Amino acid sequence: MNFTPDFAPYIQLSEKDLPPSTPHLSLTIRAPIELARTLPYRVHFTLRRLARGDATDAQPCVVRWDPAVDAFSPAAPAGLVLLRHGWIPGGYGMVRGLVRVPVVVDDDDDGDHGGGLDGGGGGEGSSSSSSMRGRMDCESGRRWWWELAAPGDEVSVTATLPEGYYRAMGSSRYGMFTLVYPGAEVGEWGWGTVGERRAEEKAGGTAKMVIPGGARINFAAVYNRDELPWPERDAYEAEHGFERANAAQEEWHEQEMRKRAERPRPERLRPFEPSDRVPGAPHFTVAIEGPTTVKSYKRMNVTLNYTHHGVTGTDGNLQSSGARPVTFRHWTLTSDHHLVSQLRRRRGGPEGEWEACALVEHDGCRWAIYDEDDVEVYVGQRAEDFASLRPGESRSKRDVLNDPAEIDLPRDSLPGDVFRYRVIRSEVDWWDWGTMEDHRDTAVKLPCYLFGDVTDPKDNGGRPKLVVPASEWFEFTLVE
Repeated sequence: MNFTPDFAPYIQLSEKDLPPSTPHLSLTIRAPIELARTLPYRVHFTLRRLARGDATDAQPCVVRWDPAVDAFSPAAPAGLVLLRHGWIPGGYGMVRGLVRVPVVVDDDDDGDHGGGLDGGGGGEGSSSSSSMRGRMDCESGRRWWWELAAPGDEVSVTATLPEGYYRAMGSSRYGMFTLVYPGAEVGEWGWGTVGERRAEEKAGGTAKMVIPGGARINFAAVYNRDELPWPERDAYEAEHGFERANAAQEEWHEQEMRKRAERPRPERLRPFEPSDRVPGAPHFTVAIEGPTTVKSYKRMNVTLNYTHHGVTGTDGNLQSSGARPVTFRHWTLTSDHHLVSQLRRRRGGPEGEWEACALVEHDGCRWAIYDEDDVEVYVGQRAEDFASLRPGESRSKRDVLNDPAEIDLPRDSLPGDVFRYRVIRSEVDWWDWGTMEDHRDTAVKLPCYLFGDVTDPKDNGGRPKLVVPASEWFEFTLVE
């Protein structure tokens, strides 16, 4: 059953609470879809000035907004609300719902959250790592004053989630959470520029500005999924604290991943090209279908369609004649064994570059007994392993994206990221011409646990190998 979260109970101030005499601002939040509990989690905040439709739209304004106070201070009205997705009592038993999780952020937390920035910034432009964007007064005591000259202007800052939020999430290995901005009043603001603000210590008037609530991020909190264990973690954390240990582990992990990336790619991970097709074998293709958007907290099902077109000719292309039905062991296509897929990501709009972010071997690992004799099965009587296709027919397999148990998106993925997914190679261990009925009494042998390659005949009876070249890229976008 689909679960549609209701965040309204956690919103304190909305657009209807905007005062008529102050600038109108909105807040948006972006963050990775996965939080690793031993790595920093960076949250991106953007304040945007909205049009009021009157003469004040021509006036610049300044506002003081500090993520340590205005986002990460749970004791303050504006503190981000932490919600756990789980089961709660309902009218007919337990139902899916949201549970508010209390958060305590200590004053002596070891991170500088306003902090927990990727770098400093000031004046016009941004700092290294682009952790801040916009015009800000960085004089002592005025660091978090931002200037918004006109409607449409925006300023951005990136800050690291404090340790208190990690503690509040508990120690379970996996959990779904949402951080919601409830909306709050901002007392420190004024008409004018950053330079004018230096000479005028009193800002605005008696009216307080309102930043409406509703901005939120959804994420999965996990423990070390596919993470390399850092041998020095415990000792470093004991000496330097949780947040600095997270930052140090991130640096160590990136170094290790760079070392892995420099290793030669094994042959089993090379994409199949059309030239890899073997003359005389069935001519198969694979195409991917699915939605063009995926929500950050939901799995996405895509369909792999394997189509039989006919016979591969001597030049590797589809032969114009001789097409006939084929019976094949679909397990090696539709179960996770001989299938390798690839994921790429693009950021920064259409001009951004595609980066490789995953190469997935579907190893089909499962419980098995290995010390029994091979099992003889009859092809035409075992539909769970074998199938027939006539020319033009297809067989489908479902793949799941954005799921830690199958094909996951990178943990630092953000709404707006565009992905490309494709199957780069798949193959069949046994096939023969004819229908399932034709092969009703054809015997082959499988391993005793049934999920390995055909053991007899080992060479597929001397028939040419059936390989499926890489699919076209399937493109989708990550949304909220």
